Amino acid sequence: MKRFPHYICIVANAWHNLDDKLSVYALLRKAERVGSNIVSVGGATFHLALTGLLRDRKCSIHSEYRHAFEELFPLIDANTRRFTTDRRITTISCAAGATDFALELVETKVEAATRAEVIGWMRNTGSEQDAREKEQLDILALVQNDELPKAVLQAVKIFDQELAEPIRIGDVASRLAVSQRRLERQFVKHLQVPPAKFLRKMRLKKARQLVLYTRTPLPEIAHSVGYSSYTAMANNYVREFGCKPTTDRKNRQGTDFLFSV
Repeated sequence: MKRFPHYICIVANAWHNLDDKLSVYALLRKAERVGSNIVSVGGATFHLALTGLLRDRKCSIHSEYRHAFEELFPLIDANTRRFTTDRRITTISCAAGATDFALELVETKVEAATRAEVIGWMRNTGSEQDAREKEQLDILALVQNDELPKAVLQAVKIFDQELAEPIRIGDVASRLAVSQRRLERQFVKHLQVPPAKFLRKMRLKKARQLVLYTRTPLPEIAHSVGYSSYTAMANNYVREFGCKPTTDRKNRQGTDFLFSV
């Protein structure tokens, strides 16, 4: 019987030159059945989802991929925590998550004589990664920030949950029992942008994830993020990202990162 390693780690770049991904998926399923621990990092979690191993499991996905992942795998319980381990399957969303997971392994697997030195070195390395991760603040993390005013938190939740719908800031303010002017002042004070601009950036962030990481038709993407037409989305997309959605997707071709299920 073929023996499998105790830990198998998969990363996105490793898949680019594989001609027979289905055989690799089958091998991963077999490895899990015989007791291997499987770890996926970043975009490799898309491939892990395609193996079926994330069915009925929780997983972590980077905020950069969240909307695309939810579009492709709506039944998988995904979060944006740094890493999640669920029954020998670990999914790591970011560089800081890789450090955290490695620290956990060191604390439980490495002998005491060398544990302190290794942990100290890794924690110093992780502090730089933490700073980079904070620059990519996710909406889900934002709405858990207790330091923000309640009206701002609730408005962001409404934006996120109703992104496909036409949203008027005045209507949102009314639902929250605050004046539109007060809501706008709070957004500018705490998030440095008015709510309308924040909402537009949310729409475009989700749109770009779907453009880059799925094969969803562009007009469908436009409607799914609240634009009345593809042209309206494309005009805003160019202003935000400096290129058309069609160009962005074309440049992504060949990277093994356009998924369909």
